[in-house]
Amino acid sequence: MSLLTDQFLSDIARSVNPDLVVDRTTLAYIRALLDPWEQELRQLDNVPEMSSWLDHALPEGYDDELKPNADEPQAFIYDFLSNLAQKLFMEADVYVKSTFQSRQVLPWDVRATIFYDVDLLQLFPGDEYTLPVQISINRRTFDHQISRALAGGILDFYYFLRQDGRVISPLVISIFGEPLRETFNRGYIDRGQLYEETRGIYGPYMMTFRNHGTLRFDSLDYLQGMITAAQWLGTDIYYYVSDLMVYDSQSGKWVSQSF
Repeated sequence: MSLLTDQFLSDIARSVNPDLVVDRTTLAYIRALLDPWEQELRQLDNVPEMSSWLDHALPEGYDDELKPNADEPQAFIYDFLSNLAQKLFMEADVYVKSTFQSRQVLPWDVRATIFYDVDLLQLFPGDEYTLPVQISINRRTFDHQISRALAGGILDFYYFLRQDGRVISPLVISIFGEPLRETFNRGYIDRGQLYEETRGIYGPYMMTFRNHGTLRFDSLDYLQGMITAAQWLGTDIYYYVSDLMVYDSQSGKWVSQSF
């Protein structure tokens, strides 16, 4: 039986920072990252073999930080997975605090954390912004590699339509089997706005959404997510979005832009 249960990972997150808010999709993503390591170690018969394998698999300099001292195979695997999960949670905690002044850790935060750490990137290759997801709509499921902003745009548009009482097809985005909450992106918009305001910066994009006020966001991927969701759901996005504004840093004014 795998050691990588939600309880195992949640306990490690709490040991790093009791106030850390870890989404279930984050647990699913970290489990997917660590599972190949657990499977490789379980194929070895004893601690010396496991230790020798890690000597070759880990980047130089990581030995002392991650390699356990346990004498029994199960304890060795447990300690190694604990050390690696702790490393990921510690780096993610620092990232969300310094970047967003936040306690919430979502899968894309972990991905960004890995991307900016040379050693972690050797362990878990990939780009900075995108994660593999499954999108289910009209009883069909599609695999995509998408950014947080794109996922946020898709689910925000879906959420707004549901709030308006529209009868639409169910739409679910899952990360390694765990569905994203429809409202997960609200935290990003809220904390992104705080991040910008404390530094005297304005979000480069602003959109007025019928019945839901004005949203400010940091990536055109977000808008593309809304456009994509509208196409999938057979809805005219121009009925819901009345205006798109872009901040012109030279003039210091918001400028209307078509899309």
